Amino acid sequence: MLRTLPPRRAAPSKVNMWAGEPVEGSPWTRQQLKTLEEERPGQTRFDTHRVKLQPEPRGLQEPLPEPIYVSCPVISRRRDGTRVLIVTPAGFKAWVNANG
Repeated sequence: MLRTLPPRRAAPSKVNMWAGEPVEGSPWTRQQLKTLEEERPGQTRFDTHRVKLQPEPRGLQEPLPEPIYVSCPVISRRRDGTRVLIVTPAGFKAWVNANG
């Protein structure tokens, strides 16, 4: 009796949580707007948190690239004020340090 192999499944490629599809006239991406509507239905105003992203160097001899700053909507804060829950441009929720 021959054994058959299970069907192949393709693993999804790595999603960049800091990239999203812009929406004309909105400060947020399409993915952020979808997540915000799911998390806070009816709410239209959100505080903004600026996140600093440090790009990877391209080579050993090259200087570090300039950091990139991304503005993200805040949907929650820790009581002690040290961390905020943001929605990344790809629509993922992430806890980040409140001081940058």
